Amino acid sequence: PVGGEGAVGGFWLSASGNRRTSAWGVGQTVCWRDVDTGVAAKEAAAAFKAIAIRALIACPLLKGTELRSILAVHNKEPRPWTLSEITLVQEVAQRCSSNIDRAQAELILRESEEHLRLVIEASTDGVFEHDFLTGVVTWSDRMYEMLGLDRSSFVPSIATFTELLHPDDRAAFQASVSNQTIHGGRYDAHIRALRSDGSYGNFL
Repeated sequence: PVGGEGAVGGFWLSASGNRRTSAWGVGQTVCWRDVDTGVAAKEAAAAFKAIAIRALIACPLLKGTELRSILAVHNKEPRPWTLSEITLVQEVAQRCSSNIDRAQAELILRESEEHLRLVIEASTDGVFEHDFLTGVVTWSDRMYEMLGLDRSSFVPSIATFTELLHPDDRAAFQASVSNQTIHGGRYDAHIRALRSDGSYGNFL
């Protein structure tokens, strides 16, 4: 707030009172019209007043049943909060929670992709990745090397890879891809693929 002085310190959430702490734990918003009468512990009320907080809306952000953080909006004077103000804070808190979840998921995905990249680079195996949602097929560099193909001229796809397979193995490969697309789980087929030198290599 404008004109408020900074304060360093802290207090336990329990200082706000057991009823309010319990409310946060189950995702309920807590409002104080005046911290002098709303906060259980005097030192907690004093900490609020030291940074010019007299009225407060505190909306919890949960992850499952765990209290992750609390989004608070405050006023430097006692204030009777309206329903529309409380609803707005709750909506902002929900958006913040969704953004946090999305950012964490993206971070986990990036770390997973980086880990996979390092594993692939250290491996002598070829890696064939098929995105069922987009239909995009991605090969590791080792896949091109094993088949003697040029990355700049060969575009991997289910169709182009099927053309490289031994005629006797194509039906099993297509059945395995179809089964994995429908039911998920692990791809499982033993196939032979044509190399650029005319020989067939064995792949699992």
